[in-house]
Amino acid sequence: MLVQQVTVDSRDNRLLRAALRAADRGVRVRILLSSGWYAEGDNAALASWLNRRADAAGWDLEARVDEPRGYEKLHSKGVVVDDAALVGSLNWGAAAQTENREVLLALEGGEAADYYASVFESDWSGPAGRSVPTALVGLAGVAVAAAALLARRIDVVGREGVVGWQP
Repeated sequence: MLVQQVTVDSRDNRLLRAALRAADRGVRVRILLSSGWYAEGDNAALASWLNRRADAAGWDLEARVDEPRGYEKLHSKGVVVDDAALVGSLNWGAAAQTENREVLLALEGGEAADYYASVFESDWSGPAGRSVPTALVGLAGVAVAAAALLARRIDVVGREGVVGWQP
C-alpha cells in the first residue's frame, strides 16, 4: 500500500486507521507526506509517530516527509493497492471527507497501478532517485489516466447511485 498525501489531519483519521489496520494484517505500507511550509512540522511529527508505532508493533510500515527536488512541493493525493491506483483531490482530512466536493478516480489494472507505483517510488527515494523531469512524469500520468478511461467502462458513484459510461 503506497500512500501520498499533502497532510493527514489527525492520528485518528479513518483513512489513516485503515492503513494501520492493513499494516497490522501484514501489508507493506509506505506513507509519503508533503514538506510544504504549511504542513512540514505536523507531517514530520506524524511520520515519527507512525514509525515508532510500526517499530513497536513489528509492522512493515514506514512514513516519510518528501524531499522535493525538481518540483516545489508534493501536492499529489493517492493510494496504490495491488492492481489499483486511487488518484484525485481527496485530502486525508475531515473537511475533505465530509464537507468538500472532491474527486477520486479508481484506475484498475496493472499498467495504471505500476505507473503510479513507479512515480511513488521515485518520490520516495528522494532527489537521488529522480532521473526524469517532473513535468514529463506528470504528462505521462495524464496520458496513462486518459488511456485507462478510454479503454474501460467508467462507473461514477454519486448521490443517485452508480452511473455507467462506456466510451
